[in-house]
Amino acid sequence: MTWPGMARAKRKPDAKKFQGKRILVVEDHPLISDLLTDLLSRYGYPSQAHSGREALEQIEHKVPDVILLDLCLPDMNGLEVVRVLRQNEKTRSIPILAMSGIPMDKRKCLQMGCNDFIHKPFSMSSLLFQLLELIPHHSRSSTPKSPVIDLMQALKQSIEKAKPKQKAAPAQRKRKTAASDF
Repeated sequence: MTWPGMARAKRKPDAKKFQGKRILVVEDHPLISDLLTDLLSRYGYPSQAHSGREALEQIEHKVPDVILLDLCLPDMNGLEVVRVLRQNEKTRSIPILAMSGIPMDKRKCLQMGCNDFIHKPFSMSSLLFQLLELIPHHSRSSTPKSPVIDLMQALKQSIEKAKPKQKAAPAQRKRKTAASDF
């Protein structure tokens, strides 16, 4: 799904990396915020903030795995949000994808502490690709393993432990016999 006028990406992103991840969408336009949150909910666990202060309050209580941050917010500039986050030890390493509909110098965003920048309007595929590049492999919100998987792994370990260990000599004799047959 794309917004009108957005270019379509040629390949589909592998969104498995999003599973169990918390994505904070910081966007002041309710329609855009709802659309992004709805689309991202298919992949991870998005939440919304409609201002810089609201975003900082949410992050203080629950640190996301990645932030999608509009740079033009009603109460403070998005780059100011980035500055505050980068000064805090707890939030310093959160990946941030900045977005703006205003022509912006990507280098400036990177220098200010953003990890990447995407210009509005964008395709959902482009957004997903850029977010996937930023999401850490191991994060605070990794989805807990299934109890069935845990049970299967425990069963496999029990079987491995219960298997009788063969002595080296009979195994070597079998190999010699098999080798002499050819």
